[in-house]
Amino acid sequence: GLYSVTWNGTEFLAVGASGAILLSQDGVSWGPVDSGTTEGLSDVIWNTDRYLVVGENGTILVSENGLDWSSKESGTAASLRGIAAGTGQVRVVGTDGYIGDPGVALVSVDEGETWDVEIDRTVPSLLAATWDGSEYLVAGGGGTILRTVASAPGMADLAVTIQDVPDPVAQKSLLTYEIVLTNLGPETATDVMLESTLPKGVKLQSVTAT
Repeated sequence: GLYSVTWNGTEFLAVGASGAILLSQDGVSWGPVDSGTTEGLSDVIWNTDRYLVVGENGTILVSENGLDWSSKESGTAASLRGIAAGTGQVRVVGTDGYIGDPGVALVSVDEGETWDVEIDRTVPSLLAATWDGSEYLVAGGGGTILRTVASAPGMADLAVTIQDVPDPVAQKSLLTYEIVLTNLGPETATDVMLESTLPKGVKLQSVTAT
């Protein structure tokens, strides 16, 4: 099957199982492309001047024309599920095996040429990522939502994970939110403030900070 598709302004490109890559000029007629891999490919984006594809066993592929592909060293054997590009950075998320296994996240500051492991099995599985113009949002297992801004080299990089237990919650029952703020480095973060708005119908009972 095919799992993701993107548009670069002139053509469509779709990716899927067993290294499948298809190109189309009109979205109707599609032709296969040799990806150079048999690994399952989970997600694809067009980032300014190149395609970036992620997949199983740490697979990351890059192409400027959709026809000629090169493989990049990801530094992980995780199942990479989602990719998003923002200001000066590209982030990839995935899971260390199957959905429900611990999550991983990678970051690149050179358009996908080299990658650093940003999160290594310290959060639930991470399955999808997007960029909203100012920050990355990542969704994952257990109701995990991670938010992080794109930081320049040499700045602090803050990430937030939010989990709710139980999910779903019965009416008039106790609901617990766990919010974890992590400084991914490399610099120390100062004057940090965290604000979280509770959903409609939820009343605050108590707060515990550690």
